[in-house]
Amino acid sequence: MPTVLIADDDPVSLSFLRTATESLGCSALTAANGAEAIALAKANKVDLLLLDLNMPDMGGPVLLQALRTCGVAGTAIVTSAGFDDTAAAALLTNGFTDLLEKPANLETIEALLRRHLGLNSGVRSSLPAGAPQTALPILDDARALAAIGGDRDAMRALRSLFAQELEALERDLQSETSEARVLSERLHRLRASSGFCGAPALSAAALRLQQSLGRELAGEAMIDFVRICGATRQALRAQP
Repeated sequence: MPTVLIADDDPVSLSFLRTATESLGCSALTAANGAEAIALAKANKVDLLLLDLNMPDMGGPVLLQALRTCGVAGTAIVTSAGFDDTAAAALLTNGFTDLLEKPANLETIEALLRRHLGLNSGVRSSLPAGAPQTALPILDDARALAAIGGDRDAMRALRSLFAQELEALERDLQSETSEARVLSERLHRLRASSGFCGAPALSAAALRLQQSLGRELAGEAMIDFVRICGATRQALRAQP
């Protein structure tokens, strides 16, 4: 059984990637930061590395260099809520074999693992029936279930973590004095969590706010983001 080491400081992303890799026949080791990832890699034989691009203590490129120095030879995949062309090219030139944009559905992760670990195909269909929606609802079960292979128990577990994440974020925003760069990184991670949990309206609001930081429209975007964040928390509380 191949072993995948997953390093991600976002608990929703970490939980989903662990569940996805295990459902595809792999053993998953999870780390919430670079230091934990290094300790796990030293103690275990690792076949594949899924490393988040942006973590507070050690981003993906720095972590990969540290792991290579420790003699860890597993194939390295970098994960992020988005890549621009320049950054993607640089990552692929500097040690990473592939990129995984979050949120990714189960089929995408299966294809990644098959490509780099030689796993057999056969993941169950993850797309629920129903026509695609053109609006952006607060919660979209179809999108969430499509990402996690139709497992409602997994969706509820991820959304419970997501609710805690939003509660902490709203509390921090009320007293936030951090610079725009810090907030931008936090919004970047939130977009990945929103995708896994089926919260498209919040994902869009986070992107708008991230793109408007430092501009005149930032205040308006922040008001919209806080409003949708509150509506998302309310919808999560109402879930059975």
